[in-house]
Formats: sequence, C-alpha cells, structure tokens
Amino acid sequence: SNSFCTLLAMAEAYIVVVNNCDGRRYKMVMQNDLGALTIVRVKRYLHSATGIAPNAQVLTFNNVRLADDATGSEVGLFDGAVVFLDKEPDVQETNDVHDPLPHRSSTQHGRSQASNGSCHSTAVERLLRDQQGQLHEIRGLLERVATGATLSPVPATVASPLERLGRNLDALAAELKLGSPIELDHNSTAVVPFASPRDGSNASLLLTFDRATNRLYMYSAVLSRLPTDAAEKVELYETLLEGALLGREMAGGGVGISTQSQLVLLSISFDMFHVSDAAVAAAAAPFLAAFDHWTHKLERFAGL
Repeated sequence: SNSFCTLLAMAEAYIVVVNNCDGRRYKMVMQNDLGALTIVRVKRYLHSATGIAPNAQVLTFNNVRLADDATGSEVGLFDGAVVFLDKEPDVQETNDVHDPLPHRSSTQHGRSQASNGSCHSTAVERLLRDQQGQLHEIRGLLERVATGATLSPVPATVASPLERLGRNLDALAAELKLGSPIELDHNSTAVVPFASPRDGSNASLLLTFDRATNRLYMYSAVLSRLPTDAAEKVELYETLLEGALLGREMAGGGVGISTQSQLVLLSISFDMFHVSDAAVAAAAAPFLAAFDHWTHKLERFAGL
C-alpha cells in the first residue's frame, strides 16, 4: 500500500563499519540519502567512536580504498552496506582528514596494507591467545583420557546468523505454504503476502533483517490511518497500551505508532544468534492471529 511505501521511504538509512583491529561493529545511521554522505564525515564519526584519528583511518568498501573527498553515491554505498576500518601504521595521528599517503592509489584492491600494521599485530596476538587456549583444552582432554575419565560429547558447530536466517526463512515459507522461497532485497527486506485467517482478505507481512544487530523483524500494519480527534487518539493509545500489558495480546511482540505515516504496526523480532531454525515459523501462526485480533479491534478507529 502507499502507506507502507511512505514508511519504508522514510526509514533511516545506515552503514555498518567493521573495525578490523578488534572486530567491533559500528552502525552509522543517516536521516538523509546515503549518496550525499562523505567519507570525511564517516571518519569523523569513527574518530569519536573508536579513538582512531581520521588521518590514521583506512576505509575500504568492496575491496576498494575510499578517498576522503568521495561521496556515498560515488563509491556505491547502499542501505546496510558494510565498510571495513583499518589503522594506518607509522602515522602520527592528527584530526586532519586528508589522505596520509598521497602517492598511494585511492582504488587499491584487496584489504589495505594498513592491515599489515597495528591491526594485523592485534589480530595475530588474538589468534595466538586463542591457540594457547585451545592447546590448554587439548592437554586437559588428554589428561582426562589418561585417567579414564568419561568425555562429554563435542557440541555441533554453531550456525552463523546468516545461515540460521536462511533456514528460518525457508521454514516460514513452508509454514505459510508460499510455494517459493522468501528472498530479501538489497535493503534486507521482503514483503510476504498472506490471506487474513479471519476473513481471507489480502494483507502483507514484512520481514527486515538488521545486519548490524543480526535481528530479524517481522511486522505488519494493523491500522493504516490514525484518528484526527484528540479524544479518539487517547482512546486508541489506551486500547493499545492495555493490550500491550505484559505482551498478552501481542504474540510475544509489541506495537508501535508512526504519527508521520499514520500507521500502527504490530511487530516481533528474533535474534539470529540464539533462536532455533524453526523459531520464525513457529511464531507465524500466533502473530497472524494477533494481527487478525488487532485489525478487528481497531476497525472502529479507521474512519475517525
């Protein structure tokens, strides 16, 4: 619907920056188009977030080093794009944001040579610590075998969030009998049509995966227009808050209001680090039942 398109168009755009020095991730949110975002501005943000001076930062995207004066549109940044941060070795850090090595190509392929400096050293130290820990565990296991102790079964390899996301989407497609897999677009969003369990009317279920937090959001509009009368608005808010008490009518999720888009959204989220492969599919039926409950309950507010 137009309301959904308006809501999605107004959604905040963001990029994710992965610090190769320590593995930390930073989410930079923009209210405006990412095309106008300058790399200089990204470096200033990262300076406050990481403490690495702008002139010592090396940013790469799609294996290309980003020049300070480049813009998001010039380098192809999009909503949810992942940029990598390395620290330039042997550079006296200042707040200047010009290229510290003007004779190097600004379109250097592969990971920046900065990764051979302090970030690389940090990574090597971390790897050595991990290997030492593994050796300690192996010695402990050998000692237990030598003494005849019973070994616990080795746990299976833990699936990555993206692997678990794919399995959950496949299970959800089967649960909803879609006949085709659910695929996320370049904004990590999918619109899944479904028939209302109550009256068979057409509705849309939206799925959005946030790569920065590895959470999958499932949501749908239960009211597409807010009442204009102040008293009716108060009654609507009271109705929603009463239903949200302890989440008893929200199928384990929650409800939110967009006054600009005139929408009331029912939503639930899943942490792809910790849920089972069938968690989203298992939540689908209760969620759709809650959707029916709230669309029916809020019908009287639709025309006010």
